[in-house]
Amino acid sequence: MYYEITTIINPEIDEKKVKFLWEKLENDIKSAKLKIEKKVEPFSRSFIYPIKKHIRGHIGTFYCAIEKDYNINAVEKSIKDETSIIRSIIIKINKIPEIKPIKEKNSKFSKTEFIARKKSNNIISGFIKKSFNNIKDNKEKEASKAPIEEIDKKLDQILDDSVKT
Repeated sequence: MYYEITTIINPEIDEKKVKFLWEKLENDIKSAKLKIEKKVEPFSRSFIYPIKKHIRGHIGTFYCAIEKDYNINAVEKSIKDETSIIRSIIIKINKIPEIKPIKEKNSKFSKTEFIARKKSNNIISGFIKKSFNNIKDNKEKEASKAPIEEIDKKLDQILDDSVKT
């Protein structure tokens, strides 16, 4: 069994502080008796949606083997105590995945990414409009339906008329 410890570091701090924080976190993991098998150094990345009002961040991951008498709670506490870490996750995994480097283009969004976002927004807005129209139509249908009491009265009148003749 292994642990995958991924953190997102505030993008507003400079590279030296990111490196210092990363080394501090590495020391905390080692002191918690976890053996670091593999690590992905922090790299800057854009997010799909803002995290704590940030659209970028430094993402880094440690893959740690479990040793005897390990203490994952100490790692969690050190991550929570660090104010520069804006998001983190610790997951138990069976094996360490093969990691391929991720390259990001210089522009904020590539043309295809922008088109995909635009299409997905249109799909979502179309879905919302369709759902709203369905709800509106259902309410109009319900409003146009006569109440049961009125239908009962009309049936009684029809039956009375048919019985009399």
